[in-house]
Amino acid sequence: MVRCPRQEYKLYAVVLKYMYTFLDQSTSMLQKKSLYKTGVVFGVFDGLHKGHKYFLTEAAKRCEKLIVAVTAGEAVLQLKGHLPRYGQNERITAIQNFNPKLTVVRGDRVLGKWTVLKKYAPNVVFLGHDQQAIAKELTKLHTPFVFLGSHHPEKHKSSLLNK
Repeated sequence: MVRCPRQEYKLYAVVLKYMYTFLDQSTSMLQKKSLYKTGVVFGVFDGLHKGHKYFLTEAAKRCEKLIVAVTAGEAVLQLKGHLPRYGQNERITAIQNFNPKLTVVRGDRVLGKWTVLKKYAPNVVFLGHDQQAIAKELTKLHTPFVFLGSHHPEKHKSSLLNK
């Protein structure tokens, strides 16, 4: 039997099509598989900027459910010596508008209470590049945490942007 090069090309194209379809589906399934069931992030998120959005997006990719604890003004005053520019409700709304799939909750008014950790019992806490103090506290609490990479911290940092 003599094969026509054109028929072989068509057969080859069909095989490639099915292979790429299979690979696309496999890759899609792998990307959807989360590393953790529940993750938590803590932050002030005062003026939601590209750095915050990158942080929230990266954390959400790594878990099925992400809890975002927005720091209360009283706690911000204790931590940073000043109140945030935006109220807690405004900061929560900005995050919800950015990604409605996130579960956004109020953080504690008193530092060290960790209500969010007790209520949601996350598998992991995702930390930003500048949250070493929280890492120390989480270590004492035996709570797993992961530092996420930052998105141009020299440009997208609230303390720089809010001047």
